Amino acid sequence: MDASPGRPESAWSECDEPVSPSVEQDVEVPNPQGFHVRPAQMVTATAGQFGSEITIRLGDGEPVNAKHMMQVLMLAAPQGSRLRIRASGADAAEAVAALVDLVARGFDEMEGAGQALAEGGDER
Repeated sequence: MDASPGRPESAWSECDEPVSPSVEQDVEVPNPQGFHVRPAQMVTATAGQFGSEITIRLGDGEPVNAKHMMQVLMLAAPQGSRLRIRASGADAAEAVAALVDLVARGFDEMEGAGQALAEGGDER
């Protein structure tokens, strides 16, 4: 892109950066134990693999940073509760998909937990 008079070339790159995509999806907590320490650790470890900003919200509550263990742990989401996972950034879609898959699998604490999602369950 050519710089216009009075506007240095470097100013174009700062102002014309693409907006980071934002992706969100709801998922139900399937495991009987719900959200406890082990799932919270798995969520923060998974979220930490991505550069996007990632939040998780329980119901109508305030979103928490998915990369901060204490915030995630304080969700204390029981079985059957709905979580909204939202990410903004270059790898937002991949981050949301990975976290939705983790929750849908019941944090690997139960067999067949991810079946409903894998078989065409509710994806938003």
